[in-house]
Amino acid sequence: MGEKLTWFLEHIEEGRKHPLTPVEFEELIELYLKRFDEELEQIALKQSISKNRANQHKARQDVIKITLEKEINEYKAGGMEMLNLCDPFKFKSLLDWDGSAINVQHLKLDLVSHNMLQRLKKEYEKPKEANSEATTSASQQSEEVMETS
Repeated sequence: MGEKLTWFLEHIEEGRKHPLTPVEFEELIELYLKRFDEELEQIALKQSISKNRANQHKARQDVIKITLEKEINEYKAGGMEMLNLCDPFKFKSLLDWDGSAINVQHLKLDLVSHNMLQRLKKEYEKPKEANSEATTSASQQSEEVMETS
């Protein structure tokens, strides 16, 4: 768990004080799920160069594939254990975390899933739509006042 949290902490822009939007969080998770792509490409290249080396990194390749499959399934289904970085309190707790494995237990983790982020996106868009409608309504009312004058 500590490695996962460290990865996310390292990939949040330095100096950021406000939590991630659902879209940003989803993009960060997608990047996290692709973190082994370069290593898998290197293994495939080494295996293609020589028939003698075809199984040289097979164990590492299998571990990566199993790990990714598990994480993708967790994310798409019930959720992967993670801090909800859209939540201001949990975002701050990640920024304040000292990186030690001992203190991971003090962080309140959630199950973050694709479906959860889709719901958060809709909720995040509602205030924007309400503001947009209010602005449109206010401008229409001011136009009506001007026309009646």
